[in-house]
Amino acid sequence: MFLVKGDVSGIQDFIFNVNSKGAARSLKGRSFFIKILLEVAMQKVFDACNITTEEEKEATKVSTSGGNFILQLPVVTTETIDAIQLSLSTALRYTGLNIMLQCEEIEEGYKEAFTRLNQKIRKRKYELLMGETSFFEPFDRSKISGVNANNRWIQITSQLKNKSHFAVNKDNEKDTDELVIGGKHIYLAGYQVSFGDQGIAIDKYLESVSPTGKTFEELAKWGGVDNNPK
Repeated sequence: MFLVKGDVSGIQDFIFNVNSKGAARSLKGRSFFIKILLEVAMQKVFDACNITTEEEKEATKVSTSGGNFILQLPVVTTETIDAIQLSLSTALRYTGLNIMLQCEEIEEGYKEAFTRLNQKIRKRKYELLMGETSFFEPFDRSKISGVNANNRWIQITSQLKNKSHFAVNKDNEKDTDELVIGGKHIYLAGYQVSFGDQGIAIDKYLESVSPTGKTFEELAKWGGVDNNPK
């Protein structure tokens, strides 16, 4: 068995690098995009390892929290993970985000495998900072600034308000390592993310979605907080 870890880097700068105009809507869209990135990364791993059913996918998940995930798979190769890494890093090169992917075989036990896996993730992050690997080519940061760049994250927020689900599927027509955000679809590293009424429930990510038109007391109760504890 093998462990595969995906760990998003650059989250803090990505979330808070917003223009003042539409900042709240942009922040919500950016926050949810990180969830989308994790789902796309996992789906790329599943497809590469021929894991097709929802039951099989759920069975592989050791943890999915914050900006990372850990999967347990019967077989996977370093070459497969490196190819997925390159695809996602290329698609994310104008966002300031990246996701570190590594795999490690479980030999002596989980503790030892997790230790080696985390060491590999830290090494890959260091490679990102030092520019020592072809995964991380320099990019023009001006392409992620300005009104147009801010608007694309706001478009995601609009979909969160209008739709209840999103789905991640391989896009055979646009099989390219690019990121395109517009309307009801997001194209990311050869995959299409569609907002609609089927797929993954947006309510699953309540920390990224907040209801509108509610008082502070209602929001507190909605968030599971009791303002009047006894």
